[in-house]
Amino acid sequence: GAVGGPGLAVPATPKTASAPRSGTDTDARQDAALPHCCASAEDSASQALSSKNIDLASIRAVYKEEVASTTALDGLVAPSSGASRRIEREALGGGLDGFVLKDVLAPGECEALIKATEGMGFSFWNPASERRDYRNADTVEVTHQELADALWLRVKAHVVPEVTIVPDTPRYSKELEGRWVAVGMNPNMLFNRYFAGGHFSPHTDGYTVLDFNTRSMYSALVYLNDCPVGGATRMMEESGDALTDHVQEEFVLDEAGRHRFRDSRIRASVSPRAGHALFFFQDTLHEGEPVGEGACVRVWHTAHTHTHTRKRWLVSEGVVSVIACLNA
Repeated sequence: GAVGGPGLAVPATPKTASAPRSGTDTDARQDAALPHCCASAEDSASQALSSKNIDLASIRAVYKEEVASTTALDGLVAPSSGASRRIEREALGGGLDGFVLKDVLAPGECEALIKATEGMGFSFWNPASERRDYRNADTVEVTHQELADALWLRVKAHVVPEVTIVPDTPRYSKELEGRWVAVGMNPNMLFNRYFAGGHFSPHTDGYTVLDFNTRSMYSALVYLNDCPVGGATRMMEESGDALTDHVQEEFVLDEAGRHRFRDSRIRASVSPRAGHALFFFQDTLHEGEPVGEGACVRVWHTAHTHTHTRKRWLVSEGVVSVIACLNA
């Protein structure tokens, strides 16, 4: 698949100064713009860098093969309802459209997923580059419908049931207009492994577009282990399609040369806890905080999908076709 965000889609010519937008590996993605500049430190001694100083191979979508055999994942998450697990929901706050679901997975299920994915063979997320200043992680990409369905049974009573997008609102774009209802989890998923020092610089996740009326809208990060030092998912504001809030956006470089946002930008921070899951609208800026010494973070990254509630028509070369969708 084309590895995105876990990987990023970047246009040839940046139109705005925005944080890059990413998506799961085989997604249909929205374009993203490069950061306007980087600052060398948190203080006033900042040094602007042009886009040519950013290694595009480190932050654009790249090609990485999916794992051919996924039978090791079969049956690892029981298809039980969320009610049987007493899942608790906690809002992120800070004006963010997101929440944490506690105890989505049992400890034994987390351990089994870690063992199975280790056996599949993690490798650096970008096979074509060794640059680690923007992202430093190992990944395994899989497609597994059974696992997606089992996760959906656990979380469907707790997710955002529907989203309505209308003109003259920050989320509006023509293809998103209307009412969308949640229908499932994306079977294409990415397992991420971050060792000490591993991180993912600020970005937004791209949408998975399954067809004209079915697409992802909320990312889901399921944590498979606790991380006592660092490794948090740090949330900023929602970017919006117009990206007007991020003109003149600046990264800062930390002591290890990693691209970060200033701490003043952070609205919420979620530390990895085994079995907990973080959900957030996919236009929300976020970063993977560097993992502390002696620690490791393992994350199951997927998304939940929504279907449009009315028929929409696709016109192509004079031929009108009905795209499968959920009738109102």
